[in-house]
Amino acid sequence: MLKKNQIRLALAVLGAWLILAAVMAVLPSLSSLPDTEFAKDSSQAVSGLRVISSQPGVLEVSWDAPADPPLEYRLTWARMGESFPARSDGPGNAYPALPSQVITGLDEGVRYKVRVRARYESSESDWSTPIEIAVASSSVALAASPDAPTGPPQNLKAAVTHSSDSALNGSVSESAFADVAATTLGMPTASSAEPTPKLSFTATPTASPIPTATTALSTTQAQSQGSVMPGLISERDALVAVYHATDGENWAQDSNWLTDEPLGSWRGVTTDGNGSVIELDLNRNQLSGYIPAGLGSLLNLRILRMSGNNLGGTIPAGLSNLPALTNLELDDNNLSGAIPAALGNLPNLTWLDLSGNDLSGPIPTELSQLTRLTVFALSDNSLTGKFPWWLNELDDLLILHLSGNQFTGCMPADLLSIWIEDLSSTRLPTCREALITFFYATGGSQWETSTNWRDSAASLSRWFGVKTDDAGRVTEIDLSGNRLVGTLPPRIDALIHLELLDLSGNELIGPIPPELGNLTNLSTLYLRGNRLTGCVPAGLREIENNDLKSLGLDDC
Repeated sequence: MLKKNQIRLALAVLGAWLILAAVMAVLPSLSSLPDTEFAKDSSQAVSGLRVISSQPGVLEVSWDAPADPPLEYRLTWARMGESFPARSDGPGNAYPALPSQVITGLDEGVRYKVRVRARYESSESDWSTPIEIAVASSSVALAASPDAPTGPPQNLKAAVTHSSDSALNGSVSESAFADVAATTLGMPTASSAEPTPKLSFTATPTASPIPTATTALSTTQAQSQGSVMPGLISERDALVAVYHATDGENWAQDSNWLTDEPLGSWRGVTTDGNGSVIELDLNRNQLSGYIPAGLGSLLNLRILRMSGNNLGGTIPAGLSNLPALTNLELDDNNLSGAIPAALGNLPNLTWLDLSGNDLSGPIPTELSQLTRLTVFALSDNSLTGKFPWWLNELDDLLILHLSGNQFTGCMPADLLSIWIEDLSSTRLPTCREALITFFYATGGSQWETSTNWRDSAASLSRWFGVKTDDAGRVTEIDLSGNRLVGTLPPRIDALIHLELLDLSGNELIGPIPPELGNLTNLSTLYLRGNRLTGCVPAGLREIENNDLKSLGLDDC
């Protein structure tokens, strides 16, 4: 009996000791948590963290403000290899009210990591993905000012004080490093709204500073892995940035990534005979995080596929630095923000698929320069603005998907002849359909003159009373004194390029549709001599040339 009691006592003491040890282990992390619950509302998430170092010992940090304005932010930083500060009131913390902060007094030439989150009255957002960057020093300019000279580096001199066979072959391990002293003119960084992490090749930093591959590569090696140009990083660095920015540790497949093996052996990477990356295929590989701007350093990249993942943030404008790119496939992710107008600078692009994201704003007119496009897919986003008429000028288009957006206006009937298109689901009429609706609503069969209005083969410019511009968009309708009857259909608002509408001297009845206010280009509106009723919709009296006073109607 005594032995059993002793055993029970020993087990109880052991259990209590284990519980105490567990509590002590988590206390440091618990001490940094405020007495609040964490917000999971996506409108409170902080994104677009950007960090540059253009002055010795200084980091300039900025980020995109969340949709739900916070009371303040919490910004925290630490040296690589060290933990973020455990106490929220200790060194390495700042609480800016605006989405930017300058951090001073840092160790020159040392790599730091930075993260931020939004603070609300009773909650906080999740931490942003940390950004890693080396702080500029007085001897080496890591991020030059905007006035720095462009072109290749001049007067570059480097002295290697310690090296091994593996230290200068484009990869650096923990046991092999090189100390390089270099002087050169400043090189401007690539401009982009997205952060460009400059990461070492090992997950665990060493005690000694490790030069980046950009510094360590010889001229021949730099050419074999893609020339290192001003503001760019080496191809190996660019791929490492992709791995870390997209949560590479949790990819479905990542064989050979972050190893010293040739880049062509990394899963999803294809290289040419010179070892330069020409294809990156990471489709449906459980990527999360964001697309790093460093991808713009893969100057020979032809195909970029990241479809079917969980990527967020914006599309980096730095992708416009890829002159050889033919395929850009980023569909079925969670990308947001506007489509970068700079993508119009990709002269060889033939396949552009950004469908199934949360992109917003209008389609940039700069994309009309992509004259080689055969596939153009932007369906199922939140795009707005006028329907892009310039699509009618892309002669090589075979596949066009634009449904699931909120465009306005009408579209060219010629686009319906594309091999595969989903325009019937856009809920927009062709301009011909909008005019036919107008024809029947106003008793077209009784008009005095209706030449070509029922001729499906005639161009709209040949329809009586209709004028178009060089692109075929309806700009004028003059059917004055033409025995029009019936009512004005709301569908007329699809003719958003209309500048003149003269329907005076007819027998139209009913109200003036408020949809006429959507015709923002309208500068002339004549409706006198009809039997219209109701009121004049707001804004119509501000049209430069109008005769609405003659109607004797009040304003709505």
